[in-house]
Amino acid sequence: MDIRLSSQAGSFSSCGPFPGCSGGLTRRPLPDQTGESFMEERVLQPGFSLYYTHFSPRLPVVMYSDTWPSGFGLIFLISGKIIYNHSSIRQKIDMTGGMNRLAFHPGSTGSAMLFPGEPIRIITITFTTEKFLQLMGSDLCLLPSDLRKASENPGAEGAFALNRNTSDIQYSMKSLVLNLSDSKAPNLLIEGLIMELLGRQLMQFSSHEPVLSSAERGLVIQACEVLAGSMEDPPKLTDLARDAGLSPNRLSQGFKIIYGKTPFAHLRELRLNRAYELLSSGKTNVTEAAMTVGYDSLSHFSRAFFNRFGIRPCDTRPRILNR
Repeated sequence: MDIRLSSQAGSFSSCGPFPGCSGGLTRRPLPDQTGESFMEERVLQPGFSLYYTHFSPRLPVVMYSDTWPSGFGLIFLISGKIIYNHSSIRQKIDMTGGMNRLAFHPGSTGSAMLFPGEPIRIITITFTTEKFLQLMGSDLCLLPSDLRKASENPGAEGAFALNRNTSDIQYSMKSLVLNLSDSKAPNLLIEGLIMELLGRQLMQFSSHEPVLSSAERGLVIQACEVLAGSMEDPPKLTDLARDAGLSPNRLSQGFKIIYGKTPFAHLRELRLNRAYELLSSGKTNVTEAAMTVGYDSLSHFSRAFFNRFGIRPCDTRPRILNR
């Protein structure tokens, strides 16, 4: 697998290909970042790999890969903020620390935008479809319906399901990360901890099934696109729900299932992410950025921006321009 990085400041670099050797462990530094940033690959079995990423970007960075293995992937986001965009999944997947994702991706091309602030720590586990089916066995019935159908149809479109990390998942993640830091930890132990994580995730998904129908999921995603396109003057929840063809309560439930937050908590993140992009371009001042994304109060905007990214809006342009 080959990972490439690019930033809004125009830098472009590669951390080099991972050899993908069965039973092997490879660590690559992620260049031009603050602190210790790296990505680590462990090939546990043919068709079954783990990647541990610890990343501290100074500004939004896009990570590209055109060689992710087709099949199933688990992501446990320990901390940070990341937006995934995969060629086989029609919508972007917005994740913040404390969320997990199970996905089927038949294609191999993907990218992710990683944001500054809290260090980005990610556990990514990939399976070929054959290996996933072998490991799951009769537990396939616990998968969310879209993923269960994908497992039965080699030509299926990409699908995913999001959830928040439970206390049990957090405990299992801590055990896994602790053992990943031990070079003497046997692969058998690492595999066992991964299967524990997958089992806890399946219990979490199965406890909510059914959550949203495919039609409802599409309506919620369309409503999110409406919010993203009307940041300056967003519709009221009742109007947004009516136009989507859902009740306000069902729309809110759908947002929490897909995005992990209410519609207008998600809108707040969309606004702040867009403001960061505008300020990082060097072409927009703080007042213009705040007004563009719908903030009437500069003090409110500055406080929300600092809480989200850990820097003040007025500090964003100089640090980008001086690179």
